[in-house]
Amino acid sequence: MIDDITMVAPYPGLHHRAKLPSAAAAYAERLSTALTNQGVAVKVIAPEVEGEPNRSRVDGVTIERSFRRGPRALPAAAGAARRSGAPIVHVQFETFLYGRPSSVPGVAPALANLRGGGKLPVVTMHQVVDPSEVDKEFTQVHRVRVPPAVARFGLSALQRTVRRLSVSTVVHEQSFEALVPGSVVVPLGLDVAEPVPREKAREIKRSLGLRTDRLTALCFGFLSPYKGIERALEAA
Repeated sequence: MIDDITMVAPYPGLHHRAKLPSAAAAYAERLSTALTNQGVAVKVIAPEVEGEPNRSRVDGVTIERSFRRGPRALPAAAGAARRSGAPIVHVQFETFLYGRPSSVPGVAPALANLRGGGKLPVVTMHQVVDPSEVDKEFTQVHRVRVPPAVARFGLSALQRTVRRLSVSTVVHEQSFEALVPGSVVVPLGLDVAEPVPREKAREIKRSLGLRTDRLTALCFGFLSPYKGIERALEAA
């Protein structure tokens, strides 16, 4: 069977679901499963994970673990995606999602390889950073061992390259659109859960040392400068 869409992304394992390098893995799982439920044949090209099979099938989605995170990650993933036969390759992307800074130079060759092979690369940019806000604190948080000016230049060039080599670029925040001209904004969805009973909510608050007689707003997620955590702190 030829796949309709091949997705390049980290993906939750069968045995190590809690060990996710990024929330992008959970996003990839939700999206690929939803597409499969609509009758789309989806294959995910994912990084190798120790203890996980090289090939598996979960909820109708084929997961092929065919590359290692690092300098050759994305070029290797692009090669596997071309072999899948799918006309559309959807790449889930964050700056260091496929390894530390050494993985970044592989972005342009990977996307160029896909286009050269007649594929239509669509890139979802989960991380979009305003280069003007890259300072010493940013480089320290991300453990980037270059001066902020170099990081600003590199990040700006990277984001331009992704936009130029993809046939469509997706972002999840309206504020990202100005930083990625021509991108499509697709807001992230929310899980709908059953309301927590009032007494249970009080128990949870007490266990966290929170007052039970007032509304508590929570902001959670991976700690990254582009997440807007500082806005939540300012609001509080």
